[in-house]
Amino acid sequence: MVKGLPQLEIWDNITCVGFQYGKAHQLPYEESTFKAKELIELVHSDVFGKVKQPCITGYRCMITFINDFSRYVWVDFMKEKSKAT
Repeated sequence: MVKGLPQLEIWDNITCVGFQYGKAHQLPYEESTFKAKELIELVHSDVFGKVKQPCITGYRCMITFINDFSRYVWVDFMKEKSKAT
């Protein structure tokens, strides 16, 4: 037990929004029948950000590229999502 902390009031009739999102479920995607047969034939990409706290160099977003054939992953950092063009 920690001494000196205030007693918190617990409300059991309210459901937290974060809890609702955490319990949300999505059905799995169907497995693709297409399989890449050579490098760079199919590349998956995703842009992530903008995070609240930038890193030391000022980057707040990143873009990922995954080669479907080799599963090699490239990650590049960006200051703005608009740089992903």
